[in-house]
Amino acid sequence: MKKKVIISAALLLAPVFTAVVLRTYDNYQYDSRQYGNQANITQTIIQQLKDGQWTDVRSESFTYNENGQVLETTYQIAKAEEWVNRNKMVHSYDEKTGYEVERNWNVWDKSSWQPNLRFRSERDNKGRSNVELIHEFKNEEWVLVRKNETTYDPTTDTKNEQVYYNRVDEKWVLSWKDEYKFENKNLIRKTGYRWAEGEWQLTLNTDYAYTGKNLRSQEIMSRKNDQDDQPFRRTRFTYDEVGSKTISSNSVMKDGAWVDQEKHLHHYKNL
Repeated sequence: MKKKVIISAALLLAPVFTAVVLRTYDNYQYDSRQYGNQANITQTIIQQLKDGQWTDVRSESFTYNENGQVLETTYQIAKAEEWVNRNKMVHSYDEKTGYEVERNWNVWDKSSWQPNLRFRSERDNKGRSNVELIHEFKNEEWVLVRKNETTYDPTTDTKNEQVYYNRVDEKWVLSWKDEYKFENKNLIRKTGYRWAEGEWQLTLNTDYAYTGKNLRSQEIMSRKNDQDDQPFRRTRFTYDEVGSKTISSNSVMKDGAWVDQEKHLHHYKNL
């Protein structure tokens, strides 16, 4: 098969995708340390369980610059036993500092890549992204539609909070907030709140577990309902002997039990 995933602009801007698409490269580097050595990952094949068999459904392919930073991520879906283009994220970096300058999310329109979203960060004196501005390409021009603001712990430099705003009638409107809890610089819980009726409403918890080598072993997402966490999605990670993540297995909660749903097979150029 050749290679490529679908995420609409509306879905892309939803909080559930923040860890995937809205994060800066700085966050990707930090995540890599918790997921193991994945600097040389070239492709991830996503499979779903259909009629009792694991079937290829999506693909993510990566290219890098000479510094090991991601240049492009190409998303494809499997269709008629071929990989079909859907989306592409393109990264650019400052030559002197190495910090990410911009990310561009493109959509495949049957014959070429078309611009869709643009992400640019403002940085503090430590080079950390504290404001990210997101523009959408509309009517042949870039329109500011969203921003994220991030604060950090002054002692550990880990994230404290990330707040998301939508641009409505030339005003910033609160949308979502993530709060982060760390132990020994390992993220152990992310708590998500939605802004509704003039207040933050606790909505989502994600809890993280680690191996003895500080590699992330599990993530469990739970909805908040009447003060109780109700788990609905679990991801478990498998690593090889050198600490490279090889499989991510996703399950969903059904009738009180975890049911296999999807797995990600990670391939490396040196394996």
